[in-house]
Amino acid sequence: IFYWSLLGCVAGIIALVRWQNTIYILIPIAYLLYSILKEQYISRKQLLLSAGNLAFMIIFFLACITPQIIAFNIIFNKYLIIPQTTAFFTFIPSWFFQALFSARHGLFHWHPFLITGVLGIMLAYRSKQNDSNSKFIYYILFAGFLLQVYVNSSISQYWAGASFGARRFIDSLVFLAFGIGNFWTNASLSKFTRWLSLIFLNFFIFINIFMERTFIHTYTHPQHSAPVNLLQLIHDSLYRFTLDLHEHPYFITSLVPLFILINIMPLLCNLTCTPSKKTTAES
Repeated sequence: IFYWSLLGCVAGIIALVRWQNTIYILIPIAYLLYSILKEQYISRKQLLLSAGNLAFMIIFFLACITPQIIAFNIIFNKYLIIPQTTAFFTFIPSWFFQALFSARHGLFHWHPFLITGVLGIMLAYRSKQNDSNSKFIYYILFAGFLLQVYVNSSISQYWAGASFGARRFIDSLVFLAFGIGNFWTNASLSKFTRWLSLIFLNFFIFINIFMERTFIHTYTHPQHSAPVNLLQLIHDSLYRFTLDLHEHPYFITSLVPLFILINIMPLLCNLTCTPSKKTTAES
């Protein structure tokens, strides 16, 4: 009960950060229902325990968001409201494609690396090594991501104003993180693909750093919410890098330890996680 209560508190806190995060409460509920339904027989005691866990989670979730609901009633005279007005959000995802692929801060246009998260979830679905529980977790993660897409593509201002990239999708990273890890794990199975994946990883991190610096130092305020082509973003980022080499050499130097760490971590993991031939033979 303690852990489910804590889970309710966490879900409530992240819902306070951004109202669309209320959908996170659906994930443990779905997993709990799956755990019950997959059993051929469940005792009355187990059923009552599951119901109690669910009840405590919802109670603590509501306890965390209640102060915000009271504040809404004081300010807007309504307990539940979208502060930007109801016209801000529609229940039809009319901007689905734009939210994901538009040059105006579309998620995969500005952050193509995150596509590996979706691919990683698909790989987990196709993998024969994962049991039904593991696969269901990936189903939930993908469903959570799709719910985030649904909410963000139902907002007319899908580009989220003058922001760096698709800022409203920040909370989706928790769903895509598992897929990203699974994708790059599969991409590193052979020596060749391991080095190739490292090259791509370095490239994406490098470009993202200088995309951000370009966004801050080069673009004017109207450009912050305007469409920008991905190739133009990469070009401007590389140009920003050449400028920083001359104008901010100390910043460039400070990035060296970061990239050393990025490249040495997979090697350390291989040394510590992969059993030696001697150990394998003895076993």
